[in-house]
Amino acid sequence: MPRRRTIILASASPRRLKIVSQLLFKVEVIPSNADETLPEGEKPVDAVRTIATRKAEAVARTNQGVIVAADTMVELGGKLYGKPKDAADNARMLSELRGKKHTIITGITVMDTSTGMIMTDANVAHIEMRDYSDREIADYAASGDGLDAAGGYNVLSDGRALTKDISGCENGIAGLPLCKLLEMLFNLGIKVDKKYYCKMLNGDPCPNTRPEATS
Repeated sequence: MPRRRTIILASASPRRLKIVSQLLFKVEVIPSNADETLPEGEKPVDAVRTIATRKAEAVARTNQGVIVAADTMVELGGKLYGKPKDAADNARMLSELRGKKHTIITGITVMDTSTGMIMTDANVAHIEMRDYSDREIADYAASGDGLDAAGGYNVLSDGRALTKDISGCENGIAGLPLCKLLEMLFNLGIKVDKKYYCKMLNGDPCPNTRPEATS
């Protein structure tokens, strides 16, 4: 019999909290403060999974429950971009991404401390940026809208105007692929009461969501 549990979100991200809250679980926010140094020699998709697992394990040291952790990176030509340090770093990132197609990768880890079970996966999306002007870069970087987003732009806010083409799951791009989370919770025997499906940015249903992962 599936069991309903409180979810511990190992993140201070308001976007991730909003996504998890749509499942109608009781959610406790406990930022992990884990080491987010990129592991050397790992492929980008493995690196974000490693960091997501670090975050879950850091919270599990002092808390019991179902822990959900995630990490998002932008990848371009083998180079990974996390959150910018400041406006100048934000402008640098946008300059390097200008006019190019890059990948957004979100690693997600779910850990059930009562059973010791842990699962990890990753979601991949692709975005092509416009050939925007130096003035647009300066104005956007100064706005602060992209300081809390990998790659230095928030595609669900004003940063959307910097993009030319987007292909991928909206929640994955926002930092927490709900399709992956639903499947992980289902596989851990955790009941999801609200039938909710990920969607693409064009409004189409996410093809990765399994109907049997909801009830």
